[in-house]
Amino acid sequence: DQKMNNVQVGPNKILHLPTDPNGGQSAEFGFSNANADLAGSLAYIEGLLSSFLTSRGVDPKVVNIKGESTKYNSGIDRLLAMVEQFEATEQDAEVFEDAENKILQIVIAYINTYGGSPVLPNYPNANIPTNAYVDVDFEKPQALQSESEKLSNIQTRLDMGLISKTEAIAFDRDIDTEQAKIIEQDIAKDVSFNIPPEANT
Repeated sequence: DQKMNNVQVGPNKILHLPTDPNGGQSAEFGFSNANADLAGSLAYIEGLLSSFLTSRGVDPKVVNIKGESTKYNSGIDRLLAMVEQFEATEQDAEVFEDAENKILQIVIAYINTYGGSPVLPNYPNANIPTNAYVDVDFEKPQALQSESEKLSNIQTRLDMGLISKTEAIAFDRDIDTEQAKIIEQDIAKDVSFNIPPEANT
């Protein structure tokens, strides 16, 4: 038996392979290339990503390795596809509302205990009621609307008599009704100014 030794190989090197004089198994020489299972690795990563997104209430189709995305015909279509995400957001809001009040109780106890002491010299007369609470108003998720969908919605409500012209301007420009009234008056002035004199006879 011969021990394995480090050898140098190359186009200018001669490699001698020992042979069995008794005619046994002959020696072989070759290169071995370990090919990684890239498809399996990507599938495993995509599975972990999908599981994480699902646990956060997010549609796994939003992020994917292939770079594909779901297309929606309208804002309402997108809203319906995000219903589960909205529900998850509302549940998270309830958890954070509870956490905010628990944190407040800790702060109240800390200030009432150390107020006026060297620890909190800026609160000499601190006496916050223990039944105080905070009411947190979290921003609700909004469905995206294209400009044409927004105008179509406003026009439909205006035709049905559900809103006035002032309210329509307020909805379109996201302003209050007082500002919308001023804009409506300016529009009326521009329209009357552009009417030809013979049109008034």
